[in-house]
Amino acid sequence: MAIINGTNNNDTLLGTDQADIIFGFAGQDFLNGRGGNDRLDGGPGDDSYVVDSPLDVVIELPVVGIDLVSSAIDFSLENLPDVENLLLLEGSSQQAKGNAFSNLLIGNNNDNRLEGLAGDDVLRGEAGSDYLDGGLGSDRMEGGSGTDVFIVDNAGDVVVENANEGDNDLVIASISYTLGANVERLALNAEVTTAIDGTGNELNNELFGNDAQNTLRGLAGNDSLRGGGGNDILDGGAGTDQLAGELGNDIYVIGDAIDVITEAADAGTDTVQASISFTLGANLENLTLTGTDNLTGTGNDGGNLIIGNAGVNTLNGGAGNDSLFGGAGQDRITGGAGADRFVLGAPRSGVDRILDFDKREGDVLVVDSDDFAGLRQGNLRRNQFASGKKRSIAAIASSITSVTVPSFTIETAKAESDR
Repeated sequence: MAIINGTNNNDTLLGTDQADIIFGFAGQDFLNGRGGNDRLDGGPGDDSYVVDSPLDVVIELPVVGIDLVSSAIDFSLENLPDVENLLLLEGSSQQAKGNAFSNLLIGNNNDNRLEGLAGDDVLRGEAGSDYLDGGLGSDRMEGGSGTDVFIVDNAGDVVVENANEGDNDLVIASISYTLGANVERLALNAEVTTAIDGTGNELNNELFGNDAQNTLRGLAGNDSLRGGGGNDILDGGAGTDQLAGELGNDIYVIGDAIDVITEAADAGTDTVQASISFTLGANLENLTLTGTDNLTGTGNDGGNLIIGNAGVNTLNGGAGNDSLFGGAGQDRITGGAGADRFVLGAPRSGVDRILDFDKREGDVLVVDSDDFAGLRQGNLRRNQFASGKKRSIAAIASSITSVTVPSFTIETAKAESDR
């Protein structure tokens, strides 16, 4: 064993292959015990320590400088509350952990795990596929090259990825989060039970929700969005997007005909909000046309709710017992097979044409009694219901449950217990 003493100047102090005790005293000292289980005491000043054994001991006085440990092994600053910075040397070292200070943690070319704990930390993964978790505080995480994972739990956290430094980087977020440049994937933390949202960037992103209520937005790029559990909203944005709501009553926002929706059977009651003409795929229940363009909305073999927009729509329910509401505009509505409900809205919302009304199939006209509430009560006469260009209902009391005229049954919407 050797005892090595420095001076009050800036010293470079090197140990032996044995267990050494090195004192730096004042000054900015460099202490390297080399072989053996060493005791390194830098004293006052900004000191630098080299650690290569799990039994090496670093001693630092409180508030006497900014100190650095360079470690050839996995190392934690948790028991060194007065050391600020940690560098992993090349070799077998893979893990670095900070303390309550604002730490600088720097990885190496291995696949590193860097954890900042408390404080506003800076984590640099360098090469390798790294895992970076700043912990509490507003942290800056730089992944470097490789496929890196970033843990974000604070709105002040910053993720930095440069171009061409690897692909398929992943942010796991416990808060609502928007991906920064050069990061491809975002997963909302599965342990969070409150509603949080995830937004992509211009790349081809993968966005994963959790079991809470999420809104996922892909923006540009050919994105893949998976809602998880919960009642989610999925909007792929521009590009050819793959959308899967999974469990829950999900809403899909569609603006491109090349988007693909995947829904499993019995996974909830789902709605597509489309600003283009759209046909419902398997296991999708509802379709709402948005915007003002003249669009076509088509159902599937299930019982669908199809709602038009302010334009002139063509609605086709397909098979199943469907409910169709043209909305504003002069719409053409076909219920298809099944007992269909044709909903009439405000009297001035447009003159709709119902093309296949068949009472024998159980088709009904449903009058929205809120929209027609101002009409006076009275009998419906033959000349008050017309076909062709003069199709209209001039008067019906909002309190009437149903009125039957030849070949038609008219009901008020509020009389329906399921509406």
